[in-house]
Amino acid sequence: MQKVMSLFLENKDIGEYLKKHDFSSEDIKATSEALFRKMEEVIAELPEELEIQKKLSEIRR
Repeated sequence: MQKVMSLFLENKDIGEYLKKHDFSSEDIKATSEALFRKMEEVIAELPEELEIQKKLSEIRR
């Protein structure tokens, strides 16, 4: 699942990779939660005037 996220973040086509692998919903959930936590860490360090933290909170709800 990490390989899929890496390819996605590099803006590469993940379609062929997904066809060859079967991921459980738990794999997908765990990976997306980890990615979201990492985004929160990075965004927390950005200037407040960008209002990204506010948007992220809205998305999380």
